Amino acid sequence: MNQWKSALHPLAKHMPRTFRGRCAGLAGLCGVVWLLTLWPAKWFFGLNGVYATTISAGACFASGVLTFFLISLIVRPQMQAFGVLAGTLVRSSFALIAAFIMQFVCGFVPDNYVVWLGLFYLLTLAFETIVLMDPSQSGT
Repeated sequence: MNQWKSALHPLAKHMPRTFRGRCAGLAGLCGVVWLLTLWPAKWFFGLNGVYATTISAGACFASGVLTFFLISLIVRPQMQAFGVLAGTLVRSSFALIAAFIMQFVCGFVPDNYVVWLGLFYLLTLAFETIVLMDPSQSGT
């Protein structure tokens, strides 16, 4: 575990520490990935692919903003783990709601939206994890 802490420590200490900065970084990540997925989504699934990648990006961005907001309410560093746990619940809930909307409301085939939702889910999870790591609290 210390191997991962030491590998991510230089990256984590340059990440934003404010709610606004974290949300801006998440928006940048989601925007860049969304732009990169537009062409493959359109190529493989047509306009429905563009809609699916847009819904996936929006759901993962919204869950990240809510997670960062919940974390910003926590004042004691010992409670950060509960904030991350709550973030997992929020992220999973938003992903399920997005999948439900794309499956039953929009009528997209799962081959279309599972790829985009999974991609945005994993990338935003990685970003949130790195941003929420506090090197000063690592104990090393």
